[in-house]
Amino acid sequence: MTSSTPKSTTGTVLAIATPLAILGTLAVNTLSNTNPPGGVNVGEIANTLLKDVRILPASYAFIIWGLIYVGLIAYGIYQIRPARTGDAAILHTDALLIVACVAQIVWIYLFTFQQFWASTLAMLVILGSLIFAYLRLDIGQGRVARDRRWNAHVPFSIYLAWISVATIVNLASALFASNWTGGLSPDLWALLLLIIG
Repeated sequence: MTSSTPKSTTGTVLAIATPLAILGTLAVNTLSNTNPPGGVNVGEIANTLLKDVRILPASYAFIIWGLIYVGLIAYGIYQIRPARTGDAAILHTDALLIVACVAQIVWIYLFTFQQFWASTLAMLVILGSLIFAYLRLDIGQGRVARDRRWNAHVPFSIYLAWISVATIVNLASALFASNWTGGLSPDLWALLLLIIG
């Protein structure tokens, strides 16, 4: 009889927890559109309370979430295979993705309850987790196997790109909701946030 080492146990736990976190986030995100925790869903808040924010993606841009979730589900399947449970980069990425998923669920609740500054902090946790995952996977640093590129690199690249934009939008929304002008016109602030982003 063999006993499992702490590393293999950790790998197994993360391999199972990762797809659960992905599916949990997808479920909360879906339910928040039909039965929003704060009574109003994210789209309704953006189209009413925050409609005058200078940096808002067009409504159709949010279909990117379908692609993001397809990619994350592909990653969840990819990483759960036994050959991956000992891969250090995958282990670290799993942990970081779980943090991002939990932060995204927290973000949904905070945003639908119109806690825009707190939701910005949750968004920064998502962004930071994805940046570290991107770096840990060495995305763009060399050639990788095709399955790793399509099941890990591409999904994390798309997710990080969208969250980078979403973080800027979230910050702009928090500033707008606070009636903060910072001495500059809203158009100039929008331009500065785009340049920084």
